[in-house]
Amino acid sequence: MNQLVEELERRDYPRVKRQLPCSLLIGGRCHAAIVRDLSAYGFFVETDVDIRRGASVIVTVSGPDGERFLLETYAPRDPSLARHTPYMIQSGVGLQVEDPPDCYLRWIEKFGG
Repeated sequence: MNQLVEELERRDYPRVKRQLPCSLLIGGRCHAAIVRDLSAYGFFVETDVDIRRGASVIVTVSGPDGERFLLETYAPRDPSLARHTPYMIQSGVGLQVEDPPDCYLRWIEKFGG
């Protein structure tokens, strides 16, 4: 069964399930949120904030070992990307990471992503 799931996975970068606090800076306003899953080039963030497609979002995420990352992200314009969002989370958004720093990529590898 696990092999079938791997074959059906269409993402370029595997996602890691985590529940990490984060903050979203959108248009000069800061909002608290929770990262539900992450990869080298994206997040799914649980939030009640309405983020329009194409919006620029600065995400500050804190890891379990005290690491903190400030990442430039955006809400994709392509509505076909919505099929990747988890079914069980009603309020949230997928964000793509613009240009992840090497230290962030190493941190993701540590989680197995």
